[in-house]
Amino acid sequence: MSASQPLLAAIDAGGTSVRLRVFDAGVRFEASAPADPGGGPAPALALLTASGLTPARVAAGIAKFTRPGVEESWRAAFSNIPLTLVPDYEIAFWAALPGGVGAMVLAGTGSVLFGRSEAGQSLRVGGRGWEFGDEGSGAHLTSDLVRRTLRALDGLDPLTSLQKATRELLGASEPGAFVLAARARAETDGRGFLVPLVLERARAGEREAIDLFVGAAGWLAAFTAATLAQLGFEPSSAPEVRGIGGLWSAGELLSEPFVRVLKRRFPEVDFALSEGLPLDGAAQLACRGTEDALHS
Repeated sequence: MSASQPLLAAIDAGGTSVRLRVFDAGVRFEASAPADPGGGPAPALALLTASGLTPARVAAGIAKFTRPGVEESWRAAFSNIPLTLVPDYEIAFWAALPGGVGAMVLAGTGSVLFGRSEAGQSLRVGGRGWEFGDEGSGAHLTSDLVRRTLRALDGLDPLTSLQKATRELLGASEPGAFVLAARARAETDGRGFLVPLVLERARAGEREAIDLFVGAAGWLAAFTAATLAQLGFEPSSAPEVRGIGGLWSAGELLSEPFVRVLKRRFPEVDFALSEGLPLDGAAQLACRGTEDALHS
């Protein structure tokens, strides 16, 4: 960055915490705070006030972007400062792919694909929530194992070793009590609460646990291929694809089948895990917004 760069602010407003960075040629202020449960801008505004700085432009990636009233509340709160406002997965994309071309595969408790073509066309695929979507996510994997265990408890299938461990973890062997325990655990530990158990068993070589990661990888690869195809990437091209999110900590249990399946459609795909932080992506969008304004 040059010394003449204007003062800018980047915000990563996730579901759990909000992070703010104010910078010009270097970082002038950086801090975090708990997020507003409703996704509102109050924590970000408080951090900006605490910085004592007034940026020329703000770029923010926010969770709950599509929740009624959330986007409007952010635009109203920053009405006196030029604002670039995007969903939180979009700043994760810019952090993962600073060149702005390719696809980002976010796989954590939920999942979503976001891609951008060389022509500047962008596309979001998946990430429709745990009830009806989020295929390949920790929530989806957990729901799959809960369903398998319930079928066994109801007498449809033999109870496997992994399902016995799930039953023991929840402390319930009667189907009705098992469902109540699973719901309670999802409330306290998140909808991907069985991922640590499955990961431990998969690393120990248990076939059912490994297969759950293979299934997740297959979904993520299918959504990635759909994203790349709709953006116009040819099978003969070598698109950059970056993984981000906690489920990728499974390592090759997830990445190896993911790449194997994706290469059936895009044999030359360039896949790696993202090294950037979402806050870095927001900072890049702030800089891009400033450059666009200067050239408009």
